[in-house]
Amino acid sequence: MGARRTYHLAPQGFRSASEIAAKVLSFLKTAAEEADRTPLSRTVVTVPASFQVAQRADTLRAAEMAGLKIAGGDLLDEPVAAFLDYLVSHQAEILGATTAASNLVVFDFGGGTCDVAVFRFSPKGQSGRMEISPLSVSRYHRLGGGDIDTAIVHQVLIPQLLEQTTLPASDLSYEDRKLHIEPALLSVAESLKIGLCIEISRLQCFGKYDGADKTAVVKTQPGAYPCPCPSRDLVLQSPRLSAAQFEAVLKPFLDTDLLYARETEYQLTCSIFAPMQDALERAGLNPSDVNLCLLVGGSSLIPEVQTAVARYFTSARTLTYEDREASQVAVARGAAYHALALALCNRSLIQPVAPDVISIRTSSGLSTLVPRGAQLPFPGPDEFGENLSLVVPKTSILDSVRLRVEIVAGTEARPIFIGAWDIPGPINRGEPLRLKFHLDENQALHLELTLRDQPNTPPFTCMIENPLTHVVNPHAIRQRIDEIEENLRVAK
Repeated sequence: MGARRTYHLAPQGFRSASEIAAKVLSFLKTAAEEADRTPLSRTVVTVPASFQVAQRADTLRAAEMAGLKIAGGDLLDEPVAAFLDYLVSHQAEILGATTAASNLVVFDFGGGTCDVAVFRFSPKGQSGRMEISPLSVSRYHRLGGGDIDTAIVHQVLIPQLLEQTTLPASDLSYEDRKLHIEPALLSVAESLKIGLCIEISRLQCFGKYDGADKTAVVKTQPGAYPCPCPSRDLVLQSPRLSAAQFEAVLKPFLDTDLLYARETEYQLTCSIFAPMQDALERAGLNPSDVNLCLLVGGSSLIPEVQTAVARYFTSARTLTYEDREASQVAVARGAAYHALALALCNRSLIQPVAPDVISIRTSSGLSTLVPRGAQLPFPGPDEFGENLSLVVPKTSILDSVRLRVEIVAGTEARPIFIGAWDIPGPINRGEPLRLKFHLDENQALHLELTLRDQPNTPPFTCMIENPLTHVVNPHAIRQRIDEIEENLRVAK
């Protein structure tokens, strides 16, 4: 999503990410209407918190193609949706644990991604309502339960297959292992993992796991599982996974020291604490500063993951769901609660606010544009604020005057944007400027700088994505390559 790339050989209607997303949304919309004929009054679509403006615009486009009428404010960040669901279903627990402003981490560990978002949550903010301020979002990490399943296949199941068939390890080539056996056994690995996690959780409830013989805690999948290879047909009989083997597989995924990704020819492993530390560092927090940590997503149900996260956040209260289904549908239910609040009250249950002040630097100091704690969007929906205190710094008859535009955040004035506006001459020192600004619901800051008395002079405009949440796009070069390839494809 967000990449300017099309696939011209695909069937009509499937040639871009937004078109395919539209098919998914259309399927969901049809299923909802068949389940309940009540007319839809409000729709909310969730997106990863790390989505940039182009990705959010693609999502809006997909929704429109699917026949869903949504505005920018109807896109809800998935970590916020998950927290909304937990807030509604565990209201007494949340409000009892947070009497003052708290640092909240939402750890969303699913089948293919591991996203971490850090927020500042106030049960009663300046507006008198619950307020949430986004502080940082982890960079995209290709890490999830699927990677654990792959590790189980190569570290546990393939050795069992070799043992049962009395084959030496050298008899299986890379293609045999990666292209034939791995796809055949991934679903088996997932089933063993889920079954073993349920058994471990049951033993933990009775206090019988910690002192147990981990080699004796075993999940077996009865049956014969074919693993067809080009030169032979192999069959794995009744595969099994013990708690000891599972803990060995999980070790690199739960490492708090070695955070970098480690890749072999068969699998990729990366610690879940890599995105965790990344998000905390860019929020300026230590693990001990976190007050609440909410775990959502299917892979967060792994008992060892829950234990490791609880040990990492020594001062935090770890929030988990009581059953597996609730954890996996938390984002969807949170979106439904958000849609209900918008339909009934035309506002969210939680008011998003700016976590820090945004200012423009001038020769005489800082001039505030967006105050800390301002409700988003600021100054209001479809409204622009104005700063009329700025003037041209010097006179030029023939040459242009280069005006440095520097936007900073926080009392420490950390730069978040630096640009330059070449004002064509002739121009006089002291000529008044007009700066218009708007921080929208997607946390994009829009700026327009013009000469007040010369409206025909080309203005300086810019849009700053996520100026306060430190979202970094790690795929910027890949995006530029895709754009160039797309321009070549369509002969632009």
